[in-house]
Amino acid sequence: MAQPLQEQITMKLWFVILLAAVSLIGCATSSSLKPGSGGSTFEVRGKTYDQIWNAAVRAVSQQLTIVENNKQAGVLKAEKGVGLATWGEVVGVFVRPT
Repeated sequence: MAQPLQEQITMKLWFVILLAAVSLIGCATSSSLKPGSGGSTFEVRGKTYDQIWNAAVRAVSQQLTIVENNKQAGVLKAEKGVGLATWGEVVGVFVRPT
C-alpha cells in the first residue's frame, strides 16, 4: 500500500536531518587533537628544533590550512574542509625536544 505523498516527504526530510546530525556529531575538530592520541611517533636526530619545526610547517601547509601554530609549545594543528574525495581532515603535529 503506497504512503501519501506528504508522509513520504516528511519521512525523507527527517532522514536528511538525522543524516546531517550524525555527520556533524562524528566530525573531529582541530581543538580535539591532543599529543599521544593516535597517529605516528618518530624521532629526528641531527637537526635543530628550529629546523624540525620549519620543516613541519612547510610540509603541513602544502596541503592543509594551519589553524594553530605555537612553536614555543610545539603544537601545530591544521585542517582541510570537505571535498570530493574526503569528508575533511584534521591533523596535529606535536614537536618536543628530547
